[in-house]
Amino acid sequence: RIEAEAIVRCAMDQMKLQLKLPVEERRTFGVITFNIQQQSLIQDLFDHALKDEPELEWFFSDDRIEPTVVKNLENVQGDERDVMYFSITFGPTLTNPRISLNFGALNKDGGHRRLNVAITRAREEMKVYSSFHPDRLDATRSQSRGLNDLKKFMLFADARGETPLEGQTLDSVGGFDSPFEQEVSNQLELRGWTVIPQIGVSGFRIDLGVKHPEEPGAYLAGIECDGATYHRSATARDRDLTRQLVLEGLGWNILRVWSPDWWYDPPGVADRIHKELTDLLNDERGLVKLDDTSTEPKDQPE
Repeated sequence: RIEAEAIVRCAMDQMKLQLKLPVEERRTFGVITFNIQQQSLIQDLFDHALKDEPELEWFFSDDRIEPTVVKNLENVQGDERDVMYFSITFGPTLTNPRISLNFGALNKDGGHRRLNVAITRAREEMKVYSSFHPDRLDATRSQSRGLNDLKKFMLFADARGETPLEGQTLDSVGGFDSPFEQEVSNQLELRGWTVIPQIGVSGFRIDLGVKHPEEPGAYLAGIECDGATYHRSATARDRDLTRQLVLEGLGWNILRVWSPDWWYDPPGVADRIHKELTDLLNDERGLVKLDDTSTEPKDQPE
């Protein structure tokens, strides 16, 4: 219901702004949901809202070529509007915080084709509403292509249309690029981390992706393994700084391992990266870091 109320509120606010424009310049609107129950709820909420704001009836009038529509995944084919609101509908509940893998029609044969139709109904803009972040959807537990495609689409939407992952996938796009990367990976896995080589991200490749231990399908950090040649190349350093800013802008934590440091003291460098990864994880959990030489917290929690 919260998703439905948010969609109706946002759509009505946009319609009010459109009333200030000439008729021929006004945008058209539509809503897509995952099932008929959510479709009916949103229709009812629109009807109730229009009683208080009858001036917006213009957007819903059947006299118009493209009145505002509310459709579900199974009957939206053939409809297009300038702006589409997409209600993911399914999600955690008060009694079950785990994301169910049952997404109705999406799980049926051909569900991925229904999804493809749904997400291509907007001419100018699609606004996606969900009660959970896509990282929480463990699509690897399902054989449904539709469910896996949904996660990729939600990641794309979460990045505001900037494709966060090359090929829109969380998987590796290749093997280890060097024995150096393989050695770093081996040492981190000995310390309990799951490491995936050559993750494709926004047209780049991150050397090593460290899987988040508590969020299936998500990464805690990316690790770049830089060789001695890198130190001598100012152009490479400048280019990589820009690259790192792009990746950090997409939400990645980037850590670096320098080859001269590694060859001098592999266990020591691996321990440093292990600590940095642990600190990142503790930051997410809201835990207080401990001083290396003391069991007392540096700062008391608020």
